[in-house]
Amino acid sequence: MRRTIFLVGATVGGSLVPFLLAATTGCSCSSSDSHATGAGQKDGGLGDGGLVVGGFSISPNPASLDVDPGSGKPATLQFTVTGASPGQVTWKVSNPYLGSVDSNGLFTASGLAAGEGDITATFGGQTVTVHIVITIAETQNGDADANAADAGVGGLGGVGGEGFGGSVPDDVLAILKGTPSADAALAMLYPYDQTVFPLDLLPPLLQWKEGQGPADAVYIHLSAPPYYDYRGYFGRPAGLAAGASFVRHPIPKDVWTAATRAAAGSVLSLEVVVASGGKAYGPMKQSYKIALAPINGKIYYQAYNTVLAHNYQDQTKSGVPMGGATLSISVGEPFPRLVAGKTSTDHSGCRVCHSVSAYGDRMIVQHGDDYTASSTYDLKNGNVESTPYQNATMAWVGLYPDGSLGLSNNVEVGGPNQADPPAALYDMTSGAVVPTTGLTDFATSIGLPSFSPDGKHVAFTLFEGASNAAVGPANGRKLVGMDFDLATKAFSNPKLLWESTTDTERPGFNTFLPTSAALVFQRRFAGTTNEIFASRDGARGELWWLDLASGQVAPLDLTNGMGAGGTPYLPNSGPNHDRDDRLNYEPSISPVASGGYAWMVFMSRRAYGNVATADPWHSDPRDYDIEKDVTTKKIWMAAIDLEPTPGKDPSHPAFYIPGQELHGVNSRPFFALSPCVSDRGTCRTGVDCCSGFCRDGLCAPPPVSECSKIDEKCSATSDCCDLHARCIGGFCAVRVQ
Repeated sequence: MRRTIFLVGATVGGSLVPFLLAATTGCSCSSSDSHATGAGQKDGGLGDGGLVVGGFSISPNPASLDVDPGSGKPATLQFTVTGASPGQVTWKVSNPYLGSVDSNGLFTASGLAAGEGDITATFGGQTVTVHIVITIAETQNGDADANAADAGVGGLGGVGGEGFGGSVPDDVLAILKGTPSADAALAMLYPYDQTVFPLDLLPPLLQWKEGQGPADAVYIHLSAPPYYDYRGYFGRPAGLAAGASFVRHPIPKDVWTAATRAAAGSVLSLEVVVASGGKAYGPMKQSYKIALAPINGKIYYQAYNTVLAHNYQDQTKSGVPMGGATLSISVGEPFPRLVAGKTSTDHSGCRVCHSVSAYGDRMIVQHGDDYTASSTYDLKNGNVESTPYQNATMAWVGLYPDGSLGLSNNVEVGGPNQADPPAALYDMTSGAVVPTTGLTDFATSIGLPSFSPDGKHVAFTLFEGASNAAVGPANGRKLVGMDFDLATKAFSNPKLLWESTTDTERPGFNTFLPTSAALVFQRRFAGTTNEIFASRDGARGELWWLDLASGQVAPLDLTNGMGAGGTPYLPNSGPNHDRDDRLNYEPSISPVASGGYAWMVFMSRRAYGNVATADPWHSDPRDYDIEKDVTTKKIWMAAIDLEPTPGKDPSHPAFYIPGQELHGVNSRPFFALSPCVSDRGTCRTGVDCCSGFCRDGLCAPPPVSECSKIDEKCSATSDCCDLHARCIGGFCAVRVQ
């Protein structure tokens, strides 16, 4: 294996954006493509390309580096300093993904990023910039972990499958390297073409429909010209049963990391070719858009059939103890963590049906043995559970972004034992009712309320029993919005946002975009029973978005699974999967944009490639053996454009969130920020920090008279250093549209 590394970034809107984590290493209020230098800099005319600034120079400049991973030695490049002692020079790398420079000017490449970046050297108030380019070209035959069989709760690599294949013999290798023949039966099932992926996500499991014959080997080609090229050849995985079809294969984690970092802000291309019966077939081709940064935050969701807690007296169909709990996944981890719930001999340990504050401070969860009781969990302090609220006052409460207040839901969603107390605003610390104005007309009809990230708006479904002059009588089909003033605790300006035309449709769960100027809601179509919010018994769902200013609505077709011309692009992978584009429910959007996009999680009953293809309605583990026929009720994520055009679809195809329990029945996700880190704590970006500022990997107090970098706190767009950034959700966000 051989990699050639030269250094990379991404050009966005005419400005070089070297992966957003680079923003933690310095602040420049210029967004020019030029490489800023100290005062009085001039080209020194050195033959090796070095630059001289008042007698201070470094070389080589520009720089390149050849890396051989098989050598067992780190790939390094020594910079030579003229006009200063090497130990007196301060070095910085614009993109820490690329590598690091020590105090003596020795650059060590990470080997996990390709592209362009800058290395700056500072001495005596003078700065010299070296532009460095890294390209990676790698060929792999088989994987050293081909015999690894530990699937874990999330399946191998957090995505399922049988693991890696071993090396391919020379004769088959020659076939795969030749010109493949077309096979109309071959087709990619997952991922979806044109998906937008964030950085640092675990790699997806490649899944395809079998062609003319059983595959013996597979060729995987990932490319992001001109910086990155990977060619991997793999035989049948060791974990694949004899006679089973070879129709899926993972991507090595380090390969996916390097490929997506190389393509950040651009396009990553995939080709898959299979060898069967002495011939090569394909290629199956796809392209993915890669965001400019990782995603911030955690996903909280409820799970049944989890191995992390057993608290039902019932057993599953496969004969194991049943459990229900609320779990979380930190994006990039291969497994979930238990947040609420515990193992018990009865139903008292079950904790599901929850709400989470957008900034990750508080979670409210109902009790499994008494749906009228709800506990609060302090997410900032070890998920400590407090004394429960009674009388259904907090069931499915809409939490203010910081978790300090809660607007209660008074529509029955948790079962026949739940009361319907009048809606009210609560102090979530004391549980006391907070006096408000403007709620009187809606006090008996608010369903599933949610606050906008800026805390200035609230939206809810209006059910039977109320009437208001601005929105008309409640009929169970209306989505209503109101303004909210934190200082006066006043709700005002009620507005009808959307109304379904039939009693069999309802606007359900809603969530605001980080801009607080638009929201996404679930459009639910009743099944065999017309439960108010449930997604079972054939109840289908689509995700739609609404622009608050214009009132225009449109379906999120690409996320739902609908392609051009009104044709679903999702594969028909089993019974009742002919319209998987109408199996999408319960959206939740992170309050902070990342990498140029808003990010939405949702539950879907769609087939997950060829790994989870059970009938979408076969999700109760007490009635169906979902260990053998994997349930499709899982959590997915999709990117949404930050500045959408009203009436148009701003979404992108979704991806399966790695790390879920493969045999878990998962639903009701909330996408919230991770609990913030205090000053001097480690961080990736300002979003991680309570202060909103991250400098040199540590949370720091707000700087004095300095602009805010990407993913740092802001009050207005003028606070942001990058002229192409915008203040969205209280943080500077890059724009890629």
